[in-house]
Amino acid sequence: MGIFDHLGQLPVEVRASLEQELADIDEAGGASKNVKLQRRVEGSLMANTTTIYVRSTGTDTEGDGTLANPFRTLRYALQAVPLYIRYDERYVIDCTGASTYASPEASAEPLVIPPFQGNGLGYSIGSTETIRDRVQKPLTIYAEPTVIDTLLASEFTVTPNPTTTLSNFDTTRNLTLDEWKGKLIWRTSSNDYGVIVGNTAGPNSTVYTTGLGWTDADTLIMEPSYWIDQVVPGGYTYSGSGAIVCKDAAVPMQFAGIGFQSSAGSAFNSSFSARNCSQNVELFMCDVNGAYLTGSKFYGSYTYFRSGKTIYVFGGAPSFNECFFDGTSINCAAGGLDLYTNIGLSVANGGGSASEFITNLIPNSSGGHINLNRVEVMNYTGTALKCYGDKVNLKDVDLHDNGNGVLLSNGSQASLDGTTSSAANSGTGLTLEHGSQCRRGSSTIEGTTADFKVGDNAASAGG
Repeated sequence: MGIFDHLGQLPVEVRASLEQELADIDEAGGASKNVKLQRRVEGSLMANTTTIYVRSTGTDTEGDGTLANPFRTLRYALQAVPLYIRYDERYVIDCTGASTYASPEASAEPLVIPPFQGNGLGYSIGSTETIRDRVQKPLTIYAEPTVIDTLLASEFTVTPNPTTTLSNFDTTRNLTLDEWKGKLIWRTSSNDYGVIVGNTAGPNSTVYTTGLGWTDADTLIMEPSYWIDQVVPGGYTYSGSGAIVCKDAAVPMQFAGIGFQSSAGSAFNSSFSARNCSQNVELFMCDVNGAYLTGSKFYGSYTYFRSGKTIYVFGGAPSFNECFFDGTSINCAAGGLDLYTNIGLSVANGGGSASEFITNLIPNSSGGHINLNRVEVMNYTGTALKCYGDKVNLKDVDLHDNGNGVLLSNGSQASLDGTTSSAANSGTGLTLEHGSQCRRGSSTIEGTTADFKVGDNAASAGG
């Protein structure tokens, strides 16, 4: 069987990557490279998967990681994974229902994911679990979410909003205000997911979700069944930057259905060196309270970033798609790197936070590249999008009910396409200063003070 026969069995995103790699093979070295690539594809399809189990009833002293005799903590389960993962091997750590993992009382150190090495692509696995048909990485850590309620098909109707990418579920339920906020919503007959960004109170509550919704099937309301929590014991001082830290791993890894929270510092830290920042960590259906990210991907992940924390982004072209940012700001600290941050099909809710949604606080000659596509940014008391020396593309973005819409400073360059305000911002819609430029097209970001303002220094606005 040839390589193209194998490609047809891989998931779309993996197949596209391989097809591009084949296209890039030069004619002189094509034969040998093709053989190596076919070996990688075959390994991805026929990989031997080892599952290690973590359960609340397990034990680290007597457990062996089997379902019959599981470990109690992820820390011990990680020790059962070899530091070098072969191209034909996959490891899954199943933490379903393992409740909350906290740092041991004798130490304030975070849980550290070792610097695993290896190669190989992820491959699609079908299962009967709620998280179905996920792309498995060389290392996948996951927990099946807990079902907390079920909406029958007869209990709701859906009104999608293609502009904001939100959907209104008009239900027959009597919920308290935001009772389901941050929960996952899942259609049982398919792989359609969404994150609930809020709900109204009282009879016939309306539930607001990411995604465009559905009307033809029963729907589950879920939340993580496993949490990783950084707790600082009495008498200790925590000066780190994550409840869980991924250290210089050279293999892609995925966290599915896991919750991350922290009483000190950031909840999640993917700490890759520059040579490995092309590798990625994917968080899928996770509830993350702040993060330090390098080379991380959130594509189709429905990651819920909780209020009051900042996501610090450092290099590696991180991307966010179908995410919900609740009072969370993104600090794109380029630091001299040509940083690309892509955000699409997401919702950012300020919730009264004074933090800006996206900031780049380190001006430099190259700046950052920020792309927003079909994103709703709302309810920030400060400036929703703040750019210093960046190149910014906004397409079909709705900025409303913020203190200010967009500030372009220090020679930033912006292109706006279909960017509007469904309701006015309380200050200025768009402000240019210090030699920044903006091509607005037909876009207008509304502000009560002014829609468009140019600072004292030279700036230009093109049609």
